[in-house]
Amino acid sequence: MPRILKEKLVFMLVMAGLMVLGMSTYNVYLAQGIDDRFWNEILFGYPIALAVAMLFARMSIS
Repeated sequence: MPRILKEKLVFMLVMAGLMVLGMSTYNVYLAQGIDDRFWNEILFGYPIALAVAMLFARMSIS
């Protein structure tokens, strides 16, 4: 587990990033299946969802 602030921030970024990517992929797959816009939908929603996840993760660290 991370001990210093820099380690905590990197750990938070990696964990939140992978979680958001996995959940976004799963939700888009369930909503529309795999089609032409599959990766576009994920890439469009990823930064927004990552910002929300980072905000909540940062609130839980402090």
